[in-house]
Amino acid sequence: MPLSVFQMTGVPYQRRERLETALKIAGSHTATHYIAWVAAGPFSGGFKVVITGPGFQREARFGDYDDLDAIREGVKATIEDDGWEL
Repeated sequence: MPLSVFQMTGVPYQRRERLETALKIAGSHTATHYIAWVAAGPFSGGFKVVITGPGFQREARFGDYDDLDAIREGVKATIEDDGWEL
């Protein structure tokens, strides 16, 4: 699996499996292995995803109500670093 979810902090249990699946699908097109770290923002709402890999570290932020397709596309664009705005 090219993207592994290493840790999820503060993400409600009901959302974890679907979010992890969305993240893995987003990274499935890559040849390089990436690791995702997910942390919920208890005061600001939403959550951030830190993606690391060999010589690579990027961060993407999402709102509480972003759908899984938006999350997949955001993470995919972040990995590709094509100028997607956070």
